[in-house]
This record gives sequence, C-alpha cells and structure tokens, in this order.
Amino acid sequence: MDYIKSERPRYAINEPNALFLSMQGNEISKRAVQNLIKKYLNVLQSFGYNTEGFSAHKLRSTFATLLLRETNNLAIVQDALGHSDPRTTRIYAKVLDEQLRRAANLIKFK
Repeated sequence: MDYIKSERPRYAINEPNALFLSMQGNEISKRAVQNLIKKYLNVLQSFGYNTEGFSAHKLRSTFATLLLRETNNLAIVQDALGHSDPRTTRIYAKVLDEQLRRAANLIKFK
C-alpha cells in the first residue's frame, strides 16, 4: 500500500486508472502482464515452490471473488472487470454460492 500512495503517482501520469504501468507511465498490455506473472512463477518454481494453479487469470478471478464478497454488489464487480454482460460477472456469485453451501454443510446439528 505504501507504493500505491507514495511511488505510483509518479508513474501514473498517462494512465491514472491502469493497475499495471510501465516505467513510462503507460498501461501494460494484458499479454505483458500474463508474461510477467508467468516469468515470476517460473522463478518461484526454480526455488522449489509449488506454483500449480497460479496464473494471471487466477489473480483476476480471485480479485473478482473477493470484491464481490466484500461489496456484495455485482455491478461494482462487473465494472471493475470491464464485463459488458452481467451474466459473465454472475459466475463469481455462483462461486460464492457454492462456498456458502459447503460451509453450511459443515454445520453439525445435534
């Protein structure tokens, strides 16, 4: 969070709403983000870490699920992800519904 508050404004000149920025302040392409994440996952693997299941898409999916859990607002998540169709965003609500169902099944009634 310190980086976002103190350093990021120096780079976010051209693209203030972009999450990932180049040193020139331009938004990094989706492909570049995917490649960077893949590169760092390979480094972690070389040190013996299990990176199975991690990807740029998993990061995006986790963000969406957590945002929905915190806001309980599909419209906010839809906007944050740039979905034009709310049915696409509804997938993340189904994930939460499934988690709730599993949690409810853990309750033992006497």
